[in-house]
Amino acid sequence: MINAVPIRSGMVRPYVVTLSAPGTSSIRGLVRYYEGHAPSDHRDMRNVVLLGDVVYSWACLSALIDQMRDCVFAVSHDIGTDAGELWGVAWNPIADHNMRGSLERADRRAPPDPTSHYAYQPGQMRLWLWDVEATLVPDRRCRFVTTDYTTDIDLDSHVQPDFLEPLSMAAAADDLAHGVTW
Repeated sequence: MINAVPIRSGMVRPYVVTLSAPGTSSIRGLVRYYEGHAPSDHRDMRNVVLLGDVVYSWACLSALIDQMRDCVFAVSHDIGTDAGELWGVAWNPIADHNMRGSLERADRRAPPDPTSHYAYQPGQMRLWLWDVEATLVPDRRCRFVTTDYTTDIDLDSHVQPDFLEPLSMAAAADDLAHGVTW
């Protein structure tokens, strides 16, 4: 059981689900998860999707769990069709039906993987962002653009000391500012 977590608007008690076998596409893993859960399963919950290879800042996590945002995508400043990063997405129950519909449309647009179910398929979560912006939330108002140390660890260079040391120092300073030491 996870303890209650304080946020600006009160306290939340997360119900954590880890996809044990999400596959090679984040978007397809989410579609499979939500196919097995009716909207009423999440009636009173904020859905927050965090990708597993990401180091999140407190600001980024706060934006994702902020109940005042009906829908939010945490992205890098340079997000585009061939650049940038998408680190997480969250939505309130009021947006659940629309977000699930948008997720399904994005999944239908995702390219098939003709070679292997083990081949990683990058960038597909962006399809969800593009669909939400085209159909639900125009003018990029659903984006939380992170300009801090939030980053994913997905290249060989990301596990080298010259990358990890400054990242660890930034995360430690952020944690200390929030009362956490390590």
